[in-house]
Amino acid sequence: MASSFSKQSFNKAFTTVANSIYLMLMAGWLTLLCALPLTICLMTRVPIMYYPTYAGALALSAPAFAALFAIFRDQPTFNSRDAQLRIKLTEDHAKDPNFPPDWIAAPYVPSDRPTAIFKPFFRAYAKLFLRALAVGFSCCLAIFAFGYDLQLSQQFQWGAALVPVLLVAMAIFLQAYFVGLVIVVEYPKAKWWSVMKSAVLLSVRRWVALLIALVVMVGFFWGVMWSPILVLLLGTGMVFYIEYAAARWQAQILFAQMAAESGDKRIRDMYSVGADAKSSRRGRGGSSFWRGGTDVMQ
Repeated sequence: MASSFSKQSFNKAFTTVANSIYLMLMAGWLTLLCALPLTICLMTRVPIMYYPTYAGALALSAPAFAALFAIFRDQPTFNSRDAQLRIKLTEDHAKDPNFPPDWIAAPYVPSDRPTAIFKPFFRAYAKLFLRALAVGFSCCLAIFAFGYDLQLSQQFQWGAALVPVLLVAMAIFLQAYFVGLVIVVEYPKAKWWSVMKSAVLLSVRRWVALLIALVVMVGFFWGVMWSPILVLLLGTGMVFYIEYAAARWQAQILFAQMAAESGDKRIRDMYSVGADAKSSRRGRGGSSFWRGGTDVMQ
């Protein structure tokens, strides 16, 4: 009997690992396909000095990353704690048509499909397309503007003093790009201005995640310059899973506040918010970082 139990455990572990590798590779390849402008820039090793090209390609690729983050959010094979909680609560309240509420995205991946990837990815891509583009173009426009200022500052003797400030600003908006997409994936009805404001502020909060994400992205870019085909085909899914995890951890501050303001125990449980959590609103004007949950939605 012990031998049978050990065999079952081994088979389950092997299947989970095999499915995870398959899904990670497929997710990366689908992202490369749908983020074709950025893929072309990386494959052809466009020099970083042509930053407007990268900014434009990154903006056009925003829907692909949003779809990728939707898969990471709900795919049960990845065994993320968020996905497990969401699946359990959705199943427990399957007869309630009002749960989850319409301001929280329903699961993008069916809970009984441990290898589902193609249909959920393209469904999320189509659903999030316009909102993801709005976030992508907004952040990339800011990155381009700071990059242009950085280029202009080199014409002056005092320009060197501005380099660190402009680089930090570019890094913050690059992370805001990913945090904003995480918010769009979670809240499909969120207002553009609220998403952008929260994305920028959350990119600064929990700054350790910003540093980790930057190190990972710099390493990914260096790897692509070394061997673009190998790194893109094998590393895209894993690299952007790390980026998603960092952005999600930063956005969790907003998710927890929204859950606390909802007054619904099920939503609190979904985001692991304790019953004693309270809204941090200051009067009717809202908190120091964003106004209340209902103000974020259209």
